[in-house]
Order: sequence, then structure tokens, then C-alpha cells
Amino acid sequence: MKYFLRAALLFVLLVPSSCMSGKINLVIIGGGFAGNNIPQLYEAAIEERMGVEANTFTWIRVNEKPDGFLENMRVNPELREAVADADIILLNVSPNWSNSAELRYTLDSCGGKDNQDCLRETLVKTKCEWKGIMDSFAELRASQPVVFQVVLWSDWVFHVSYGGDATREQVSVMASYFTRFQEFQATTPGVQIVTVFSKTYEELPPEFFKTDGSHQFSEEGSRAAVELILSPGLEPSQPGIPELTEANADCGSISQ
Repeated sequence: MKYFLRAALLFVLLVPSSCMSGKINLVIIGGGFAGNNIPQLYEAAIEERMGVEANTFTWIRVNEKPDGFLENMRVNPELREAVADADIILLNVSPNWSNSAELRYTLDSCGGKDNQDCLRETLVKTKCEWKGIMDSFAELRASQPVVFQVVLWSDWVFHVSYGGDATREQVSVMASYFTRFQEFQATTPGVQIVTVFSKTYEELPPEFFKTDGSHQFSEEGSRAAVELILSPGLEPSQPGIPELTEANADCGSISQ
């Protein structure tokens, strides 16, 4: 009964929208969702929990970095319309935003006394791009209620990307920048932040991943991820997300 009342309350809070027609507008965005079944399983779970059909818009571009996504948020009419009309948004940014800087770092051509200048510069740039993305969401939502979930990968996804291509020390340094960006994202008010998963890659069940060496989630891993994503509940921000980027105002600075 308690769960039914929560679902009913959420349904009411999201009106006016497509809900009046027995549907809910679901927007799923993120290159990190490519290669797994998280979008399909999330959609099915939303429909089951809400008891309505989902009108789903997906924007999944493999390895689309924050700068490319920010540009699309500003100029792509299809994406902008979907966000403006959304009742529920699921967002993930590809973890590959720092690939170029990381390559320079491993080649000892990153700059600075500690060979980390390009990593610092890329982090500052990406923080500002995240702020721009959140500003675009706030603009398009115009203070309308929305359930907004942001999925962060913990650094297990980072460590598995560097088989024998970097030393353990180099991986540790690069992972620290990855983590600092995740921490920055987590300061965003007005959204639900969910980290998938909190364990290291070695600690996660091997059946969570495909056996082809791609490190992509298997069906079981995708289901576990969706269960974790939905665990906080579906709480719309009220009213909307008018102060979405207030905590991110100082995007242009970072301590060394």
C-alpha cells in the first residue's frame, strides 16, 4: 500500500504532461549506456512501477564526450524538445572524457613538473562543460517538476580500461582526476546521484560482465545496475531544477 501511494503521488506531481494520456515521457541519455541493456530494463522498470506506458526518447552516442553533448543540448531541436517535455530523465556522461589527456600523460608529454598539466586543464574544461549541460537542462525545464537521475560509474570502469597500457602508479594518478570529476558532478543540486557500483572491478561478480573482454555489463549486470539506480526512489524535484548549477558556479578552478 505504501509503495502504491508513493507511485500515485509521483504521478500527480508530474501532471501536467503526457501522464494525462496514460503515458509518461522518459528520456535516457548517455554514451555510457551503449553496449548494455540498462536503457531497456530501466524503461520496463519505470512502466511497472508507474503503471503507465513510457514514451521513451533515447540519446545514446557511443563515447560522446561532454563538449559534444553540450553542443547538442544547445542546438539539437529533437533533444531539446525531449528534455523540455520529460517527466523522468536518466543521464550518464561517458567516462572517456579524458582519453586524450591520459594518452599524453602516459607518453610523458602532459606538461608541468609533475607531467599532469594536461590532466588538470582537461578536468577544468570538463567541469565547465558539465555546468553548461546542467544550465541547459535548467533552461529547458523552466522550473517544471522532473525526476532527474544522474548515473556515475565508480572508478572500477576506469581501472579496467588500462590493462597493460599504463603502470599502476599512472593508473592511480589518472583515476584521481576521474574521481574528482565524479565528486564535482555529485555536488549538483536538484538531481539524484547514483553511483554504479561502489566496489572495485575485482570485487564485483564476474557474471556482471560479458565474456567477450569488452567489460560491458551482461544482462545480469545490467539488471543489478538498474536495481541500484532505482533504489533511491523516484522523487521529482520541486519546483523543477531552478538552482541546478548553483553549487557548480566555480567551474574554472581546481586545486593541484
